[in-house]
Amino acid sequence: MKYSTQFVLLLAIATFLPVFTITPIVAKSSCDDTTQQIPPSSKLREIKLNNYGVVFKIPANYRTTINRQKKGDYIDIFSPAEYQYVECLTRNSIGGDVDSTAGITIIPTDGKYQNVSEFVNSGLTDNFNFYRLLKKTKIAGQPALIYEFTHRKGLITAIFLSPDKQLGIAIDTLNDDNNPVISRIFDGILTSFKFGNKTAESQTRQTTASIAQVTPKLAISTTKPKGCVDDRELKKGPLEFYIIHDPENSANNSPAAIRIREQPSTKSAILHVASSGNPVIIYQQVVIDNYCWLKVDVTSVSKNDPTSYITVRGWVRGDFVIPSQNI
Repeated sequence: MKYSTQFVLLLAIATFLPVFTITPIVAKSSCDDTTQQIPPSSKLREIKLNNYGVVFKIPANYRTTINRQKKGDYIDIFSPAEYQYVECLTRNSIGGDVDSTAGITIIPTDGKYQNVSEFVNSGLTDNFNFYRLLKKTKIAGQPALIYEFTHRKGLITAIFLSPDKQLGIAIDTLNDDNNPVISRIFDGILTSFKFGNKTAESQTRQTTASIAQVTPKLAISTTKPKGCVDDRELKKGPLEFYIIHDPENSANNSPAAIRIREQPSTKSAILHVASSGNPVIIYQQVVIDNYCWLKVDVTSVSKNDPTSYITVRGWVRGDFVIPSQNI
């Protein structure tokens, strides 16, 4: 699964890779296509795509990006080294190809296909005339077909439908060298994949009832707190696919300087300064002075090494965080 420069540059906006850096960085003419492989964490974390109602697991130190397309969404799963290389290419606007460990295509089908063979023959994911069927199996309790590309051994794709036939799913990996780590992660995605309940497309809506669960006093307030995420979804687990965003500075094409604090207060110590576009994972929210404060992990380019990134956990006011698809 190769990705060209043009695709990588789209990720800078479409998939919440950092757009601005905290300190000026001299542009490089090349990026190190790193061969230093960081082992996948034995601890797993769930990736939830709430608007589709799907969940799967990846190693805790692996990263995801999402590329929104007309026919559906494509989610890449990157190892730490792969993701670092993507960031370098994007940040320096230079050429290069990127292999991800795995990818997931999710396509709304409106119930047009009643079985997985019909979906395969639709050609929405690929031309499967150039694939050979490896086996029939089940994924998330649904009939599934697993193919290998005939012209490139190791390019594997698993195809299946959601229980309500409203989604077509394709999960692929490129494992030319039969790397056992890649095989294990791919198999882990297939075995952990499951369907849940869909939620509203926007996760920024907050009901009075869910706000009252955070701070009971606000149930009688006529002013809705700003910057809240859906508390019901947050209670199910961390929320991904959010980014730091300062609309005022973004409108002026100026880098934002959003403070990540030790506690949910403007008087608390500053742990880090993030820029617009830095991805975050949301773990908790509290309401203070009519704002929701979010406890997040924020990922930024390292000041000491512009080819690597760091992750800091702290608190940020919720009006500086938006879903990545909103930009």
